[in-house]
Amino acid sequence: VTLGITWAPLENRNLRDFVGIEVCEMPDTLQRSGVMVCKVDKTRHEEATLETGDTLLAIDGISIADDGTIPFRVMERLAFANLISQKF
Repeated sequence: VTLGITWAPLENRNLRDFVGIEVCEMPDTLQRSGVMVCKVDKTRHEEATLETGDTLLAIDGISIADDGTIPFRVMERLAFANLISQKF
């Protein structure tokens, strides 16, 4: 199961500034990190769901790091796609 998007990491300071991750309003429980959506598979999403240029900050309250990973066990990380695959 995949999310049906192509994404870019937000490790670059200029890209982070472009998407406004440092100035957006967000809960204190989330980190200021995430990934930018570059391409959306229109067969999987309606236009209002995900769009090119959107920024994914978290899924179910779990912050997505700038490299597209989420916390797993102590000192371990997984790609955020693993969290998506657990839903199905």
